[in-house]
Amino acid sequence: MKYFHFIIYGLFVLAAIEFTGNIFHSFRVEDHGFLDGILLLSIAILAIILKLHSNKNRKMEDQLLEGEKRYKSLFAHNPDPVLSFDILGNITSVNPEAVKCSGYSEEELLTMNFSKMLVPGELEKVSHFFQRVLNGTAQNYETAFHHKNGDVIELNVKNMPIYKNHEIVGVFTILKDVTESKKAQQLLDGQTRVLEMIAKGNSITEIFEEIIDIFEYQSNGGLCSILVVDDSKTRLLTGSAPRLPKEYNESINGGLISENGGSCGTASYLKTRVFVADIATDPLWTDYRQLALKHGLKSCWSSPILDNHNEILGTFAVYYKHECLPSKQDIQLIDKATYLAKLAILHFQAVEKINHMAFHDALTGLANRRLFNSEFEEALIRAKESRSEIGLLFLDLDRFKIINDSLGHSLGDLLLQKVANRLKFTLDMETIICRQGGDEFLILVEGVSLDETIQVANQIIKSLSQPIRLKEHEVVITPSIGISRYPDHGDDPDTLIKNADIAMYNAKRLGKNNFQLYQFMQEEITNGQ
Repeated sequence: MKYFHFIIYGLFVLAAIEFTGNIFHSFRVEDHGFLDGILLLSIAILAIILKLHSNKNRKMEDQLLEGEKRYKSLFAHNPDPVLSFDILGNITSVNPEAVKCSGYSEEELLTMNFSKMLVPGELEKVSHFFQRVLNGTAQNYETAFHHKNGDVIELNVKNMPIYKNHEIVGVFTILKDVTESKKAQQLLDGQTRVLEMIAKGNSITEIFEEIIDIFEYQSNGGLCSILVVDDSKTRLLTGSAPRLPKEYNESINGGLISENGGSCGTASYLKTRVFVADIATDPLWTDYRQLALKHGLKSCWSSPILDNHNEILGTFAVYYKHECLPSKQDIQLIDKATYLAKLAILHFQAVEKINHMAFHDALTGLANRRLFNSEFEEALIRAKESRSEIGLLFLDLDRFKIINDSLGHSLGDLLLQKVANRLKFTLDMETIICRQGGDEFLILVEGVSLDETIQVANQIIKSLSQPIRLKEHEVVITPSIGISRYPDHGDDPDTLIKNADIAMYNAKRLGKNNFQLYQFMQEEITNGQ
């Protein structure tokens, strides 16, 4: 286009010369001096015009060069990743921030297509937006791609069409790394969600899994676990570890709390964080090293979950399949996860305590009448379905009132607690023991014959015949026991309890420290008395 102007000016010069020549020939020879002046003036004017035009072109070229420099500077020094793509989605140019953001070199990026970098599930959405840009409409959306090291990078994307000769030849893209802001929002939302789950009474397992989901997303490849202490406070049980190998979870379940118990056992023992960067060489992992390495676990960071009295509740741990130590940010995340797990466990313990109080005797810890009746109903259903038998023992302590009045109520309560402990120690775990009230106890034994029921009664009498130490006092307490049986003596809890009570009174009448089986005539005798 710029050469077209030179052609026009050239024609103008030729016309000027021709015009001047015509004038020259129309004058006489003696007028040559005048004509030479006109010719020189024309040439001078033409030279000025050409000079001005040349300066204008040079200025335009300088402006174009300056604009190109500014564009290249903005592209190269843009604080955000900038890329361009051809119409097929192949990368054609990148700035240094794009190299830094992706982890790939410029040479590697220039051989790639955007479709190969996206996380699973994003290709269809991004392809849709890419096509809309090729149709002439700029787009703004969010997506995620894989960094070269495998991390997921969350992005805000601005796509604009690239025009050349009025045709779209590619896509210009500006990226904004929003990973940290997305993670911060996800963490905040997750914490709120966990607190809501705790308040609504979700199961402890559901809450643990939610905590793990939140922090595995935050950890870039970490595998999280929550372990809880057993009742003895000496071992750790698996609370939740959904993405750790099943075999690994089963093998460490019940692991001992000790100073060389891997990351979690040691963290529980020392009540402080334990970060192991290399399981293969760390002495804390001697007992579990081969197990962990077998499943590709290379490092483990563990934090103890402590209650408000500094007692151990469990651990929160993060495993990685490469050797590494936590950053300051990682430690902050672990502390937040540990705190949420603590809230969940304490809430669960409080609810469990309330539930226990609702269904258990506060003094002895045995089942109360409410729980006993519920268990009795279920036992009767099972017995009716299987046509099996049930034995019910009604136990009353002989001379308890005398001991309680003479030694005081505090020692009387202590005596009831020790009797309850002896009953629990003497009887099978499956046996249901209830404190009926005062010094009366109910004992339910499923699937036993008459002889086996009598054997249970004899075991109780023998156990309680041993002296019981009450601080500086030693007492001997004896029981009177009445027995009723399903289906012989009734088919509902109230009837069977009433008949066992009648048999117990008969045992007292016959000298105490013995058992009696319910007989139909006993009811008439008891009523008569």
